[in-house]
Amino acid sequence: MPLTSDHPPVGVADSFTFTADAAAQLSTGLGPDGQLIDILANDTDPDLGDAAHFWLLDWTQPVDETGAAIGNLSITATDDGRQALSFFSDNPDLQVGTHTITFAYRVADQWASQGDSSTWPYSVSQWTTVTITVTGNATPGETICGGNHPQVITGGAGNDNLCGGNSGDTLIGAAGADTVSGENGKDSLSGGAGNDNLFGGNGADTLNGGLGDDTLSGGNGPDVFVFDAGFGHDKITDFDTRTDTISVDHNMWGVWESVQSHAVQAGSDVVLTSLDGLNTLTLVGVSLKSLSASDFLFT
Repeated sequence: MPLTSDHPPVGVADSFTFTADAAAQLSTGLGPDGQLIDILANDTDPDLGDAAHFWLLDWTQPVDETGAAIGNLSITATDDGRQALSFFSDNPDLQVGTHTITFAYRVADQWASQGDSSTWPYSVSQWTTVTITVTGNATPGETICGGNHPQVITGGAGNDNLCGGNSGDTLIGAAGADTVSGENGKDSLSGGAGNDNLFGGNGADTLNGGLGDDTLSGGNGPDVFVFDAGFGHDKITDFDTRTDTISVDHNMWGVWESVQSHAVQAGSDVVLTSLDGLNTLTLVGVSLKSLSASDFLFT
């Protein structure tokens, strides 16, 4: 009896986005907190009648942005008899910040999966890439710390304790009275709303207290302290005129001469009052005579 060649199905690249609760394990399975990755929904088969009979043949290990293996994939049966891949990871680095996970898969049609591969030589698709974007949420009042890879970590509505790792991290306090620490690396720290405490740590960091009355400490390295319009009543505990820079909104002080005319020596500190009189910046342990135009950047 003559044989009829079966044409391979065509896998189409997919992308998915979901949010991981920082307090729960990350899963895209079919559990109560999971999400289904339906990678076969947009795949096709040139052979008439094969569209509903795809089978997942094999897949690669999921990797993160750096190429490091992270998480596991397994086949999950759906209620309507289809197949789905479930991704699961209990790695804490995935539960905060935004990450991109990729893996590849191959699909076969039903005939190839049940028959002799020598009978159906063209029934397996090429490798197809799947990209998953994971956005982690911080729950109010949590302590969330980074790892060895650069991360974006955002706090919640409570008083959070955010800390970076050994790479350049972006830490955003959002609402609440937050403590934000850069640790090592060239970090970007933002307090957001609330009375926050920011610590740069080691490295050339950028610190922005945001709204509220904030305390900023750059730590080691040449740091930039940013003050936008309406920043409140902030203080810098360790401003170094030799290495650090103060970046200010032009509505606060337009030029160096404005800073000079609105600055006073208050004991061992310098107090700068904004042009509208509503905001103050205290430089702890700094002499007014030591300040110069090169210490400021006007934006």
